[in-house]
Amino acid sequence: MNKGFRPVTLTAAAVVLAMLAGCTGVDEKAKEVVGTTVGALEQTVDSQVNKLKESGEALELSTSAPVGAASEFTLENAVGDIEVKQITGNEITVEVKIWTQKRTSRENDLKSVFEQATVSIKPDGNKVEIYTHAKDDPDKNLWEWGRKNLNYSEFSIDYVIGLPEGISTFDIDSNVGDVSLTGLKGSYQVKNDVGSIEVKDAGITGESKISTATGSIDLGVSLMESGGNLSVKADIGSIDVNLADSLNLDMETKADVGDISGSPKGKSQRGSGGPLLSLETSVGAINVN
Repeated sequence: MNKGFRPVTLTAAAVVLAMLAGCTGVDEKAKEVVGTTVGALEQTVDSQVNKLKESGEALELSTSAPVGAASEFTLENAVGDIEVKQITGNEITVEVKIWTQKRTSRENDLKSVFEQATVSIKPDGNKVEIYTHAKDDPDKNLWEWGRKNLNYSEFSIDYVIGLPEGISTFDIDSNVGDVSLTGLKGSYQVKNDVGSIEVKDAGITGESKISTATGSIDLGVSLMESGGNLSVKADIGSIDVNLADSLNLDMETKADVGDISGSPKGKSQRGSGGPLLSLETSVGAINVN
């Protein structure tokens, strides 16, 4: 992970635990602390990222490639926002913006990062990986290259990615940043350490899991096929779910510290039942519409 953002990740859980230390059990005081603390943590992350973007400089890159035989998409990102949406056509499109701090003492290093940076779409059988790396060392991502060659990795990378309909597995691993997914139909494997996750118009057709360690999850589901079970978990953060009226599914909700609204606590059934939607928070509310 980018060293400049490491303190946010390491202190998030500690802050919550400290604030909850005086709360015994799941009482009203604890629930009050939940909303305040989670909101403050998310604002801290946004503040650090926005500060970098306001005071720094950016490099924009783009690329595209035919989807070919690929059906699985993979992306790992240490620091930065990720936006993925379904598009028409048969090409994968990628837009990247690299934000870096503007420091006079590291001017040559900044220049080296920008000169070396490139983004690639790497096919591997039925899988396709998108990553940003140095031109001279495609086996290492840009952060690894920067640390090894310059002892410098204080930058973030934002992605805007368009995926054709043929891609039906979405594997995303983010350390710090917000993740936004729109109109994707398939199997979701989405993990975020620090930052919110927003999913709109999701079609769940295979075993799926969406999780964040610190941050809220906003989920909109339009389709859940048989066998398309979905597990959603926020360790520290709220979960808001909007379900299409036509959905029939089994539900299971659990919040260790936080309210549950719109669905019974524990196991329940929506309509005639169907695939399982599991919602769980350690510290945070759950709201189902």
